[in-house]
Amino acid sequence: MSVLTLENEAFKNFAYYGVLLLGKTLAMAIFTAVQRFTHHSFASPEDTKSLAGNDKEKQKAMLRPNESVERVSLLVSSRFLCCG
Repeated sequence: MSVLTLENEAFKNFAYYGVLLLGKTLAMAIFTAVQRFTHHSFASPEDTKSLAGNDKEKQKAMLRPNESVERVSLLVSSRFLCCG
């Protein structure tokens, strides 16, 4: 029996949990991006230029942290632990 086949129970579990982890990582990226655009709360000044243009005051307002954006990681992580 080859080590890297789905007949091997250890490799089968490794592949399963690897796919779960990859799915969680992709979900975190999508949910965070949606929250950032919804609440206009961005991480870097370069991200604000597409929405605020050259208005420095709007850019500063968009760089303030927003609790809803920060909670995305807690929400996805808790659902992953409960349901995963």
